[in-house]
Amino acid sequence: MPISELVNKHGHGLDPSGMGIAGPIAGTPESRVGQAHVSGLRASWSWDFRKVLFMKLFACILGVLFTLSFAPTAKASSFTLNCPQGGGACNGNFGTVTLTQNGSNVDVSVTLFSPADFVTTGSHHAFAFNITGSPAISVSGLTSGYTAGGASSNPGYGNYGYTIDCTGCGSGGSGPIGSSLTFTVAKSGGGTLLVTDFATNSGGYSFSADILLNGATGVVASDGDPQKAPTTPEPTSAALVVSGLCGVAWFAKIRQAI
Repeated sequence: MPISELVNKHGHGLDPSGMGIAGPIAGTPESRVGQAHVSGLRASWSWDFRKVLFMKLFACILGVLFTLSFAPTAKASSFTLNCPQGGGACNGNFGTVTLTQNGSNVDVSVTLFSPADFVTTGSHHAFAFNITGSPAISVSGLTSGYTAGGASSNPGYGNYGYTIDCTGCGSGGSGPIGSSLTFTVAKSGGGTLLVTDFATNSGGYSFSADILLNGATGVVASDGDPQKAPTTPEPTSAALVVSGLCGVAWFAKIRQAI
């Protein structure tokens, strides 16, 4: 039988098994209609899949915003140790003091700029600070080699309610301990200690440090006021976790789609 007789007027071929009519033969009008229909279904499925991905991403964004709205935001204030050894105009830059709110406590980080190092010489103290009302406090997480003390003066820059000393430093600036000091301050009787609870002394100095710089020792200080300094918000860890999970889920979906 000629091949032309195997194709009926609708563009269908006879089933080779003899069981009936087969599907459209490629190139016929009906086959082109079927291919267009399949292509339309694929495009529709692709659009629906993109809508689902978009909705999930939108839900993740809402989750991050919800977390941020209820989670307390950590705030930090930084101060420059700008008052020089031996007194004088406070226009130097010997290091920084950063106070960061950590729940009901405050994290303190002091960094001296090279080549300065902390020392404890004579009646001076490696570091000194004040808190409004002079409450009883506890100091934890103190950098190794230091010990916390009570009220005393740092000659040249007045009296302070709290001091930190270098336990291994020798006299005359021998045995400097390094340029970094960190610790956490909490109220011993409970309650919340705020960054803005730190204060200046009667001379207008909030922090002071005994340092060794270029072979000379002396006390430097900061005239910044923690009660007036602007704070810089820091993202909460909870919000960062939610954001990270959203990102992982989003890229996983994209890889599946590809």
